[in-house]
Order: sequence, then structure tokens, then C-alpha cells
Amino acid sequence: MRSSTVKILVPAILGLIGSFLVAGDAEAVAAFARQTGMNCNSCHTLHGAPTPNFTFTGKKFNALGYRLPGAPHSVQERSQEQGEAEDKGEYLKLLPTTFSGRMQYQVGQVSKPSGGDWGDVITNPTSRLAFFPFVGPIGDHFGVWTEFYITPFTSVDNEWGIADTSYEEMDFRYIINPENTRNIIGLAMTNQGVYELFGFGPYPGLPSEVKRGGVGGYSHPNKVQLYVYGWMNDRWVWAGGVDSGDTNYDWNQSNLVGLFGYALRNRNDDELWINLAGRSGGDALPLVTANGAERTSRSWQYRDAVGGISATRGVNCLSTILAGRRPAGSCAYIAEEIDSQTSLDLEVRWGAQNVDRFFGGDRQPGVWSFEHVARIGTNTEDYFDTAGTDRDTWGIQTVIGWKHTYYFKPSISGNFKYEFTDMNGTRYDIDTKPSWNLTFAYKPVENFLLYLSYANNQSITLTGDATSGRSLQLTADLSF
Repeated sequence: MRSSTVKILVPAILGLIGSFLVAGDAEAVAAFARQTGMNCNSCHTLHGAPTPNFTFTGKKFNALGYRLPGAPHSVQERSQEQGEAEDKGEYLKLLPTTFSGRMQYQVGQVSKPSGGDWGDVITNPTSRLAFFPFVGPIGDHFGVWTEFYITPFTSVDNEWGIADTSYEEMDFRYIINPENTRNIIGLAMTNQGVYELFGFGPYPGLPSEVKRGGVGGYSHPNKVQLYVYGWMNDRWVWAGGVDSGDTNYDWNQSNLVGLFGYALRNRNDDELWINLAGRSGGDALPLVTANGAERTSRSWQYRDAVGGISATRGVNCLSTILAGRRPAGSCAYIAEEIDSQTSLDLEVRWGAQNVDRFFGGDRQPGVWSFEHVARIGTNTEDYFDTAGTDRDTWGIQTVIGWKHTYYFKPSISGNFKYEFTDMNGTRYDIDTKPSWNLTFAYKPVENFLLYLSYANNQSITLTGDATSGRSLQLTADLSF
């Protein structure tokens, strides 16, 4: 017992001691901070650890195609002009500083399987390196976010192998009226989810099957979503569009996607949203399927997320389309076998930045910032072999910050219902336990933070009880 405790606590204690030794004045250095002259806290309660959230200002900045409201040229610009002024051309304008990056170092990670002991502490100092080669506005109307990662690829023996590069996220906007400070109309081509159009994502890290198959774009980088959207009177937001599916990008199968939201309170120090988002169509990562990279070919494969699903299908699926997209012996459902699917989320977001209290209508400037999100979802899908899945989810997550330096970020989520009906009509009530995570973050300077996460993990099957384990991780996050 003593040995396990030491293995868990030593890396965390050393990391936290080191963080206090490097504490200093806050200074923003990320690309958006350099472009706008604003610090990161203007748009985020917490950026990183591991998913950022957005203030009301940040949400509007996002919706406007990564530019300040009503001020497309509010920062110094360098123009590449060709021709004469009388040509009336709209010349390309590039901001002087656009490149940015992010490095994450896994100081220590340790896990405990269900019914087992804590394992060895693992340190991966080369965890992830992200580059943002260009982010921000382009000229008067366009805006772009682009991101790619260099990550070590896991070898057969779980040792880090040759590094791999993934083009993760892409978001390309056209803002019809960027000069308007209250009503925004835009077009988007993106591989991010519908929540990200308005800065409602990636926070919180709660279940949302409206966003499934995306995982920040990483699980399907060439997935595309096309939207028309609006931000009206600083109160209403709406979006409608289509996506090319979770595993398909030639539009043979697609989904309709939409979001509608209303801000009951619309200030940085008093913000309250009610949002409804949905997706329906014929191409989605099945609710009972998980995906991952095959180590040899580095191609995506699909496996059962619920143990025992493959066994209900017999041998029929082994000879069906795209059998190579499953691991050997697996009959996991894949997106091409979905006949129809529908997902719907309802969420409430309540937040305030730099206030002296959590409750009360007469807040004054202070040292507290927070955002709380509660979300419920209902999801159903049918497969071509007459099987189907119904899943209803719930979740709550919050982030509370003090002086934009110390943060507490807990979350809990679970299922109201998780049912699978196999091709023979047999219904299974899948047993699950609530998933939870406790994260503590410390940000001594604007562009650097340490976060310590303690969470559970679980394994579920069609007929057995869910089993859960634990994990503890200390990570350093640096933006530049």
C-alpha cells in the first residue's frame, strides 16, 4: 500500500513544487493575444487543462471569424497590394504575427484497473506538440483556424515509435457583415462540431452524440461540415447545415445538423444560455462502437465499445462491406451499416468572469470566474440488419477560477438509458456507472499551466455489470 501511494504522489508533488518556483507575472503570448493586444483571460475562463472554455467576448470573437466585433482592421496589418487603387480590388491582408503553438508534457500518469492495483508511473515528456500555422482574419470577410499535431505513435510493445503528424482541426469562415456589432451572418466549412461555431465547444467534456465521430477532427480529419449561421441582437444564435458523415467524405451519405440558442443574460459578468442542438442522417459512428488507429497500417479501425455486441451478429458481418476496417475477429457495427440516426442535446450554460460573488444580481468586479454547464441528450439509431440502439445521457461540468491562477474543474456524466436490440429482437439493458473527473489547475503565468486530473474509467458489456478503475495524471501545458 505504501509503495503504491509513493508511486502516485511523488510525481505530482515534484511537479507542483516546480510550478511554484517558476511563478511570475502574467503575459499572453499566443497568436490571438499578439494580434489583438488582449490577454487570454479576455476570451477564456481557462484555456487548456485540457479543454478551454469561452467567455461571452470569446464566443462572439469566434462567431465573427476570429476577429474583434465591429473592428475587422483594429490591429496593425501588412497589405500585399497589386494593381492600382482605382481597380477597386479587395487585396489580401495578412496580420504580422500569426504562427502559434502548444506543447503538452505528461509529467506522470498512473492507472488502476477494476479490482487491481495501481500500476507503474509513466512519464512521457514528448506527449503532444500542436502547431497553428495561421489563425485569424484574412481581409475583411474571411477567417481561418488551422491546427495540426506531431505525436509519437505507439508501437506494438507500447513503446513510443516513429513520430506521426496529423492535420487535426480546420475551420474556414466567411462573414457577410463583419462591421455589424450585434447581428452576424456567416458561412462555415469546418471539421469541428456545430457547438464550435459559437465557442460553445470544446468545453465541456460531456457526452454529446451530436458531436460523435469528431473528437476535435482527429478521428476523421477530412470530415467536413457546411453551415450557414447567425448571431442576432447579441441574444439569439442559430446554425443549419450538413456534414459528410463520420467515416465518409464523398457525400454518398450525410447528416443534417443544427443548433438554436438564446442568451437570457449576455454579459461577461453575467451570462446564461439555453441551447438546443441536433443531428440526423445516415452516417455516424455507431453508439456501440469505438474507433482507434491500427498500429501497422495506421488506418482507422472500429471495435465494440460494448463487450459482446459482435457475438450477437454471428458470422454475417465478416463478409460485409469494409470488413478490413475492423480488427481481426470483430463484427463491430460501422457507420456504413446505419440506416438512420438522430441525436438531440439540450444544455444550460451559466457563467461570469472577474466577479466578487457567485450569486446575486449586483455583482462587482472581483477575483472569481466560472462557467457551469448541464446537458441532457437523447439518441437513437437503426442498423440495416434491423438491430438498433437507444441512449439517453446526462452530464454536469464546471470550471471555477480564482484570480485566473487556481482552478477547480469537476465533471460527472452518465446514462438515463442505454439499450441495444440485436438483429433477432432481443433487448439488452446495458449496465453503466457514472463517469467522473476531478481536475485541479495552476497557472503561474498566462501561457503556462499545470493540471492534475483524477478520474474513473469503466468497461461495459451487454450482459454483465459495469466495472471501473481509476487514473491519475499530471500534465504541463505551454502555449507560445
